[in-house]
Amino acid sequence: MTLRDMFIQPYQQGNLIEVQTEGLLAFVIEPTGTIDQQRRWLWLASCWHAAPQQAFKNQPDTDSDKIITHEYYVKKALAAGFHVAGVDVGVTLGSTAGTSACQRFYETVVSQYRLHDKASLIAQSNGGLIMYNWASTYPQCVARIFGIFPVMDLRSWPGLKNVPSDQMITYPQLRHRITLKELEKRLAEFNPIDRLKPLAESGVSIMHVHGEQDQTVPFEPNSGRTRQLYEALGGDIKIIKVDGAGHMGGPEFYESATAIDFLLG
Repeated sequence: MTLRDMFIQPYQQGNLIEVQTEGLLAFVIEPTGTIDQQRRWLWLASCWHAAPQQAFKNQPDTDSDKIITHEYYVKKALAAGFHVAGVDVGVTLGSTAGTSACQRFYETVVSQYRLHDKASLIAQSNGGLIMYNWASTYPQCVARIFGIFPVMDLRSWPGLKNVPSDQMITYPQLRHRITLKELEKRLAEFNPIDRLKPLAESGVSIMHVHGEQDQTVPFEPNSGRTRQLYEALGGDIKIIKVDGAGHMGGPEFYESATAIDFLLG
């Protein structure tokens, strides 16, 4: 199945382009209308939030399976002339190999499609580990970050003992090459919550929306603690706590006018 086949509900506002990057599924959606003069762009992680759910699951073709989680953000971005892009690195748990794969994707789309050298990021759930570790390594490549209940601390999810495991990593070549004992000693090298300083120093603005009752990615050790640390570093950050909401949640996560104004600002 090609990536174009996966996008079974094509965006009328954009032209889907498949990107070749080391055998990983990747795409750029180019606006069909007026293109932003600076060629600014959104980078989604995980990338499948830009595609119908059914495209990544062996499920019957029902209406619910055609839901595109980030359809609101993608359509708004395309209408504003932004490109939208993503690469399927699966679940990397923020591994250095995953960060390197993301950087190669970034270099490919910036050079081949003349996109702006600073991307605006949408990082959902485990996408927080992917995007924040890439962003902290290459802060000069980041404009701003919007997190949707993003994982910021490996201790909260998936738990340190699960990080070196082959069972949680989607692609074996992108797994952590580290033992649990080494990880415990060097956690600050791999943990987004401990790697915020380069982003603050580069002036990267951050916004999160996070459910108060999230049991999968608890609010306080992730977005709550991120706010405390980033503010202490002098960084610009806004955290929207959604009272009573758990993981996944509703439109306040996926159809936020405040978020799209932030992303397109």
